[in-house]
Amino acid sequence: MNILFLGPSGSGKDTQIDLLKEVIPLEDISTGDMFRTMYKEGHPIAVEAKKYWSKGVWNPDEQVFDLLAIWLERYNPEKSWAFSAAVRRESQIPLFDEVLKIYNKTLDFVIHFSLSEEFAVQRLSLRWVCDGCGENYHEMYKVEKKQGVCDKCGSMLVQREDDKPEKIKIRLAEYNKSIDPIKKAYEKRGIWMDIDASSSIESIHEVVCKSLNIQ
Repeated sequence: MNILFLGPSGSGKDTQIDLLKEVIPLEDISTGDMFRTMYKEGHPIAVEAKKYWSKGVWNPDEQVFDLLAIWLERYNPEKSWAFSAAVRRESQIPLFDEVLKIYNKTLDFVIHFSLSEEFAVQRLSLRWVCDGCGENYHEMYKVEKKQGVCDKCGSMLVQREDDKPEKIKIRLAEYNKSIDPIKKAYEKRGIWMDIDASSSIESIHEVVCKSLNIQ
């Protein structure tokens, strides 16, 4: 089972993937982690890509999927794969399909989390990320044991450059323009699911499991 999770920033995609990993065995594949990790490793495409994502705007299609084809070498193709926001524009759908074919994969489900702009900005203003391993924390939903320090690796927590309110609004504006054609394309395939992300984490998890026929 291979799943694409979509939704505006702050809709809880990564949190729901983490919860799903506790129920079924799957690989968690985040393009955000891909960009940040490969940038730290000095990959030339990722270094060029930072000029875009550090400003809160989306990267050119070629950058995203050239990197993704390389990034996926780190994952086990025999397992189920869960992608977070791997497709952001309609033009990327066939490119994503082609990358999946390299690993003999097809997309089974697209789960979209709906969230208002006001709610998304509110959530992201309370989000922190580990400067070392990239683990996400939240002042309301996922609080670290020691304030400002990552539970996993002990590095300091920081707010990402693209989590500033003005950059969040830029991302949301671009997102709202692009999601409708993506929805229509995946609805035609019969794999699109829309879930309200404004309720509790636990309630959303229950809906996700039900939608995927997971007991």
